[in-house]
Amino acid sequence: MTYLNSTYPGYNPDPVVIGYAEDPDLPAKFDQALRLIERVGALNALVDGSAGGDDQPYAFCLEPQGQDCPANGESEIREVDPQIDWTIGLRNQSSQPRYFYVLAINPDNELRVLLTPYDGDGLALQPGALLASRNPYFALRGRTQFFVVDRAKPFDPRLLAPVPGSRDLTFNCDGGLEPELCSALTGKNWSKPDAATLENDGQTVTQRTIYFDREPAPAAGGGWPPPEGYAPWQAQIYSTQTYSREQIEADSRLGVNGKFLAQQARYQLYHRCGGSLIAPDIVLTAAHCVANGAAVEGVKVLTTREVRLGTQDLRVPGDTYRIAAVVVHEGYRGGQQRDDLALLRIVRKTGSKAQVPIVLPHQAPGLARIAPKAPLSVLGWGYTRVVERGERHEVTEDGPQFAQPLLQKADMEVFDTERCRKLRSYGDIYKTICAVSLSTRQEPGHAFSCRGDSGGPIIQERGRTIVQVGVVSGGVGCGAFENGQQNPSRFVDLRQYAGWLEAAKRRVAQLSGTVERLAEPVPTASARRP
Repeated sequence: MTYLNSTYPGYNPDPVVIGYAEDPDLPAKFDQALRLIERVGALNALVDGSAGGDDQPYAFCLEPQGQDCPANGESEIREVDPQIDWTIGLRNQSSQPRYFYVLAINPDNELRVLLTPYDGDGLALQPGALLASRNPYFALRGRTQFFVVDRAKPFDPRLLAPVPGSRDLTFNCDGGLEPELCSALTGKNWSKPDAATLENDGQTVTQRTIYFDREPAPAAGGGWPPPEGYAPWQAQIYSTQTYSREQIEADSRLGVNGKFLAQQARYQLYHRCGGSLIAPDIVLTAAHCVANGAAVEGVKVLTTREVRLGTQDLRVPGDTYRIAAVVVHEGYRGGQQRDDLALLRIVRKTGSKAQVPIVLPHQAPGLARIAPKAPLSVLGWGYTRVVERGERHEVTEDGPQFAQPLLQKADMEVFDTERCRKLRSYGDIYKTICAVSLSTRQEPGHAFSCRGDSGGPIIQERGRTIVQVGVVSGGVGCGAFENGQQNPSRFVDLRQYAGWLEAAKRRVAQLSGTVERLAEPVPTASARRP
């Protein structure tokens, strides 16, 4: 079904493709499409038509990668190649400190939060100061609307849910938390507020439309951000150890041999791994993210790592958890990928969002076996550029790269195990899924997992159910081609670990304040019987 977005009279609208009449989920998809369109209308209703020209409180910047925002005035908005990274920025042209936000809506009516005070230091932007963010993660295509909100006080960050209704909001839009914008962004009932209300609130909303004629290429990692709310079980493992100013300055002096700490946003500096919620308060990840042989050793993981659930955008707060206990597979050894599994027992620190575990293979009877060319998808916030064998992950021939703010989903297919075993450095693929880009892929680029994706889920969609069939473990480089063949990504095959996963869930639930190794349980006679 195609629904024409007729919110904006006077132009030829982009069609919004929703689905087919025989799709049992069509009513829900249609309702969601209408809510998206209504939200665009709500945002436009908030636009202050009097703002602009010399009275505009900001200068808008949209520049290709490597080109700075103008020192004075705005960018001369021109065609921006959608296949390159770009920078968006705002300069405060008012005489008072202000909080600025940039939202963008593409032809599919998807909303992205492109710029917030948290891209800087979280404080109000001083007069004359610039807030900028390198942001290659929003598709510049077709008719794109940019909404700029400036305020005398910051928003409650819970207002910035990219898809209306995707979150169980724990506050009331009429409870004093910016009710007009709250109603617009959450897709609740809205009406155009009178100008006096917005003026008294110290808020202006301005909008501009930019047309991009060419379709963008996917990121080098082959992924796109899935809809908000797609992966409520996705976990982030992040570091609680912070870099001092002296450490950042020392890293800068190393130049290309450093980690480019000064160029990274806070969410990039402290992101470490992915994971998945597989039971209440239990997260599955890769052993190398938390065990001996990785950056964290022994029980240090309990004090130097935490877990975030409930957000796919690392710039938007989710529920945070401390790690109370860890169980690591007995067969794992540092520097290797065999038995690269660990379970974490987590304890909530902040937030109140309901937990939604993912389904594991042994919980999905009749799931098709993993066979060559079987489709699967990898999810993560990791690096997206190709990394050659032996090349530093942080610095490729295209320059430095960092963790992504938006969760990426890349579609791949299973690579034949015996062919994988014969590849250089792939001999030991015990209980491993090898995967490469889809052979049917038509778009530029290709798909792979990379640093920062480790521990994250590999999924298959089974009707309305998403099943986690693997865990990101590693590979040789990231998506590099050698001898005409893409180096496969390596994932732990969860179908072969059902017994260990159940035993580890029971064990980690009993532990507190410790990291323990656990061997595979001995199969029972009935389990051994063919």
